Amino acid sequence: LQASGLDEFTMQKKYYALEEEIAKYSTALMLTDEWAEEQRMMEEKWENSVHEGNMVALRKLRSHMPVNIRNMTEDQLTGDPTPNGKQLPKAF
Repeated sequence: LQASGLDEFTMQKKYYALEEEIAKYSTALMLTDEWAEEQRMMEEKWENSVHEGNMVALRKLRSHMPVNIRNMTEDQLTGDPTPNGKQLPKAF
């Protein structure tokens, strides 16, 4: 736009108008059923792609937690060994 000889104020006005127009079309696009379905499919594809890794991480996490963790005190948590045989530190 500099080459067109417009001053900074005029360029900012034009930029703002274009920005508003893009926002209008983006909002309209996001309200369509096709867009919502595409987003759902993308999210489902991503969830499926990370599912195996998440399950591995969950199993690892659970291997550090006693089965009855809900009923244990902090002293019991730091004193008793975890299912994998390690001790939890005093400061969490």
